[in-house]
Amino acid sequence: MPLVLSGSTGIVEANIADNAITANKIVSDAITSAKIATGAVSATDLASGAARTNFGAGAILQVIQTVKQDAWSYTGSAWTTVSGLTASITPSSTSSKILVKISLQAGQNTNAYTAAKLQRNGSDIAGAISTIGGNPVNASWSPTITMAGSSGAEYDTFSTSFEYLDSPSSTSSTIYSVVISPMRSDNAKTITVNYGYNTSDNNRRNGVSTITLMEIAG
Repeated sequence: MPLVLSGSTGIVEANIADNAITANKIVSDAITSAKIATGAVSATDLASGAARTNFGAGAILQVIQTVKQDAWSYTGSAWTTVSGLTASITPSSTSSKILVKISLQAGQNTNAYTAAKLQRNGSDIAGAISTIGGNPVNASWSPTITMAGSSGAEYDTFSTSFEYLDSPSSTSSTIYSVVISPMRSDNAKTITVNYGYNTSDNNRRNGVSTITLMEIAG
């Protein structure tokens, strides 16, 4: 169909053949945001990945969250992964950063000295671990409060949080997890997650722990 120009209206949409105008025929920067009607472009009109790759640095590209509602406990002294408190994310670019946000509800029995670390793909993240050294163990944070010689702490569930902005430099699936330890060599101390160690008091509470991953454009 030939292109018909109207003296009063110029180019009429009805006279433009389907697929007549290609990307190569559009002058660079000819189409600005001001010329696109509100609602004209929907999410389904965007090519796969276009929404992520075209945002500027600092934009949130995706959010992943794992919610742990059930109980978990460990007795010993080794570093142990908290079951059910892991999350996986696949960054869209090697320049992306991952903001890791952890909310942990934890309890312990008397004289346990609980420590926690953030791991990526089963290994410690150097930047998320203390470098102080000395007798205290280097960790990411302490999820409980130790009351030496006091059994009262056994009833409590302590709510703590930890955040870290990681740079995995990868576009592969990346798993973040939490490992904790009672830090006692006698293997007689217990850590609990989402509930207090002593459950005999009905005035106490249980809780929920979460790990949230946010991809930030680099």
